[in-house]
Amino acid sequence: VQKSATDCAHVGATSAERRAEKAVEALEAATRTELHSATTSILERFDDMQAAHARKASEREERNLRRVEELLEVVATRATQKTEDVGMDVKKELHGFAKRLNSKIPFM
Repeated sequence: VQKSATDCAHVGATSAERRAEKAVEALEAATRTELHSATTSILERFDDMQAAHARKASEREERNLRRVEELLEVVATRATQKTEDVGMDVKKELHGFAKRLNSKIPFM
């Protein structure tokens, strides 16, 4: 009878150990799943932040390029106007020179 009780206690202890091992395995699996989920969430958030940063940098670069284009247009307009002004001055000078030359040397 005592051997039977010892065997029963041993079987009960082994069964409790198995249940404890299964509980530990379940806890480890749940922890791995939770850790994987948290890691995935962090990586997604990082990707979102990186994409937002890239968008902001791209928008800033576009604004800067637009400003440069506007400044180039202003510079080109001013250069064109100055060239036209110089051209008009040269034309007036040539016209005045031609008049003076015509008054000194009459053409037939």
